[in-house]
Amino acid sequence: MLVRQIFFLFITLNLLPGCIPTYIDRTKVYTIQESSSSGDVIRVKDLFVLASGNLSSRVISNNLYSALKSRMEQNNSCADFEFVSKLHDTQKFDISAIKSNSYDGYMLLYPKKEKSINQHTEKFVFVAPVGSNRGVTGSAFGNSYEGIFCVKLFDYNKELIYTAEIELHFDPTKDALYNGVTSKLINELSKSNIQLW
Repeated sequence: MLVRQIFFLFITLNLLPGCIPTYIDRTKVYTIQESSSSGDVIRVKDLFVLASGNLSSRVISNNLYSALKSRMEQNNSCADFEFVSKLHDTQKFDISAIKSNSYDGYMLLYPKKEKSINQHTEKFVFVAPVGSNRGVTGSAFGNSYEGIFCVKLFDYNKELIYTAEIELHFDPTKDALYNGVTSKLINELSKSNIQLW
């Protein structure tokens, strides 16, 4: 906060023309529960992803799925996706919601708490020098989302083998961020002896 105030002072004095970011994208993936298998590698070449939540959850889960599917297809694996509309209690969203039995693995993806995309987040403060004046200062706004998604992975017998949480504090319109989250999730899965190809 102090750094931001100092930069804003420089901007006001027209000593540092330009922009100062006030919003930084952050994503984290936490493993909650690993597989209790004997240490053998579990391979999932055909994955079914079922997601749930509100409209914001649909946007984010669809983009996460697209990034995951792309990585799997690069490695000769495949994934399918289905989204079910907001449930009254996402905590009761479980494996019984998946009717298919023809995949190596099944993933549930849902928000821990329903959140909405904020379209009025201050992204940076800027100054535009005007002649000998100090300049015109202002703020630029954009999209942001802050929330936690739960991930549950089940094997071909629909037995739970992995649980994680994805913490998001980011601009949900940036495709590159979904690729980063996917890489983090794949890395966490591999630490738990689960390979998605």
